[in-house]
This record gives sequence, structure tokens and C-alpha cells, in this order.
Amino acid sequence: MSYSLINLFYDAQNGDAMENIARQYGLSMDNAERVVEAMLPAFSLGLKRNTANPLALAGFLQALRTGRHQRYYLDPMAAFTPTRRHEEDVILGHLLGSKEISRAVSDQVEQATGIATNVVREMLPAVAAILMGGLAHEAPKQAMAMPLEDFLEGFARGRPEPPPPEPEFNVLDALGDFLEGFGRGREAPSEEEVAAEDVDETPPATGEEMFGSLFDAGLDIQRAHMRAIRAIFATADEAEDEEEEEE
Repeated sequence: MSYSLINLFYDAQNGDAMENIARQYGLSMDNAERVVEAMLPAFSLGLKRNTANPLALAGFLQALRTGRHQRYYLDPMAAFTPTRRHEEDVILGHLLGSKEISRAVSDQVEQATGIATNVVREMLPAVAAILMGGLAHEAPKQAMAMPLEDFLEGFARGRPEPPPPEPEFNVLDALGDFLEGFGRGREAPSEEEVAAEDVDETPPATGEEMFGSLFDAGLDIQRAHMRAIRAIFATADEAEDEEEEEE
């Protein structure tokens, strides 16, 4: 069975994350499960959307490796501390992308579950923090499981050889730095280089390629709810395209 966001959440906080969420927001376990599971498709689409190119993926990896997010995954109370709400809102931005998307997702989750929007909006940053902590916990394992040399070779064509790693090598640091450099542009190969070897048609690295099933919701979603979640992100993409055209 593939390991996905639903598995990540149920394993969080020694397996007690769902119970902790239910207690914190005054919900039954059944209602807490319904709300969290209704949120997961949005987190899945948001993660894939917000890491869809090398530069964006590099930024996400930097957030994972510098944010000390694992505490939300491991500590039962960390996600519910009022002083950390700002951090959770930042994390929510990493996962969903904007406040407008977050509000639209909250409204849709209310429609899908019948749980009041104010409760859903309070829960959303906490659930995001727990998931981000889980991704930070799992990411090094996921990255180390990749055929790293093949991965780098596929995207580094035409770039200078990277310097040798520091003694304390961190695979997320290496991948993040590499992808950031790649995303900012590289020298085009000369005609001689193109003629000498086949052109690599591999598309740029994405979060979905790197993290695989970890970015999937991992559960069956009601079709109407899934369509509504997709429509939220499609609307956001259209708005961004319009802004770029105006600029």
C-alpha cells in the first residue's frame, strides 16, 4: 500500500493526532475524521501545484529543512499553541498557496461535512502544520530512496559540476540548492554539444515526482467534492494568469 497524506496524518503524534484534533475543537471522532479527510484533497492538489517547477520545489524543500516543523508531527500539543498560529498560517500558505484558496477550501469542507465554517477555518492551519511536520519527517527518507545520481544527471546537463559535499551532508540541502539553481536558468548547450548527444527530454523536477504518493490524499473522494476542490485551484490559476497578462 502506498504511503500518503492520510497515512501521514493517522500516524502523527504517536497515532493520536485525530483524537487530539477532535478534543481540541469539540468534535466527535467521526466528525473530526470527516473534516480532515475532506481537507486532504485540497492539501494534495495544493502541494502538487505549489511544487510544480524546480524553483518552487527548491523553496518548499527549504521550508521543510529550516522550519523545525517536525514538532507538529511529534508533539501532541504543538499544533494547538496560540503563539504558533502565525507559523501555522505560513505553513498553510506553503500547502494551499493563498488566503483566498484557504477560505474557499474551508467553505467547501463545510458544505461537504456540515461542520461550521468557523470550526473548519480554525482546524485548517493545525491540520496543515501536522501534515507539514510529517512531510519534514518523511522527506529525507523519500529523498534518499531516489536514484540521486540519475536524478541529478537528468537535470544538470549543461551545468558545471557541483562542489563536493560538506562533511555533514544533507540530501534535502543538496537537492534544494540544486533545484534552485536549475530553476533560475542554465546555460544553453552549444550546437556541438547538442549534435554530440541526444537531447534530454525529461521535464523539470516537480514535488509530485520527488515525493510520489506522499503528495496523494490516499482515500476515495466523493466526486462532487473533488470537482469543487479542483475548481478552487483552477479559479486561482486563472486569476494568476490574468495578473501576469496585465503586467
